[in-house]
Amino acid sequence: YKSVVSRTELRQSVTKRHCAHPQRSLFVEKNTFERLGHFYCSVFLCSLTMAPPPTRSAAALALQTALATPQLTKGFAEATQAARDLLQTFLSALGAKPEPVTPEGNSRIVVIEGLDGTGKSTVWSALASARTCRAALRTPPEEYTALRPIFDACHEDTRRTFYFAANYIAADQALKLASSIPPHEEGFILFDRFYFSTLAYSLAHHHTIETLPAHGDAAYAWPADLVHPSNIVLLRVSEEARQARMAQRAAVVAVTEEEERMRKSAAFRDLIDEAYTRCPGVRTIAADGDRDAVLAAVKDVIGLKA
Repeated sequence: YKSVVSRTELRQSVTKRHCAHPQRSLFVEKNTFERLGHFYCSVFLCSLTMAPPPTRSAAALALQTALATPQLTKGFAEATQAARDLLQTFLSALGAKPEPVTPEGNSRIVVIEGLDGTGKSTVWSALASARTCRAALRTPPEEYTALRPIFDACHEDTRRTFYFAANYIAADQALKLASSIPPHEEGFILFDRFYFSTLAYSLAHHHTIETLPAHGDAAYAWPADLVHPSNIVLLRVSEEARQARMAQRAAVVAVTEEEERMRKSAAFRDLIDEAYTRCPGVRTIAADGDRDAVLAAVKDVIGLKA
């Protein structure tokens, strides 16, 4: 690596050495990071498009390395002490012994996915009030909301690694809550977005519709060390309806950079939506109609009594 004199040459050198697909980024070994020092870790951060999927330990390593980059070093230097303390709590939770992963289909976890403006939060809130909903969670967990602006200002790979890592922390919380439900009792843990959101957005940032991995590609495989939900529901609406909802929402909630890009680029928006539909095990529901009808359709899919 001593012969590498530019970031372009560095990327080529590392990807050729560590990856069968040089166009894709990759997590690499800890000693490599130590030898390379403070080079931008976006060279190494996984774009979540390779097989097998990245793991909790790889995400933790990449996130720790990201903190040594000038962008995040500056970001946290300018942040409040509370934000820096929160980061340490986040890293400790990520490095903690994980909750045992339950067999696929038995996790009692229900996930609501979809683009902003599809009614996702409305359905999530309604389901959260159901008698059998034991907890309603978001990813990243709400207690880490203060970290989002700092990572959102970073390179896409660094930003997405934070969200990927947050899935594991949220999963630990969900599994702990689910384990407290007696086997003979009904009950589920509800999520507003989970791993497939992280994956869909990452794929959209790294691909065009022509290069997006096909249905059944290993890129869509669920990480083996991350709990698999019992039900994943994807809400979809027409773009006209979505834009109308987003216009109403903009009056009270700031529009994110990613949402602004979706508004301006139909190709980017359609790419995220298509990536969602190619994720296995996702049940799609058309959410253009009446709120009660959409909610009834979701309840039917997840087996929740009206």
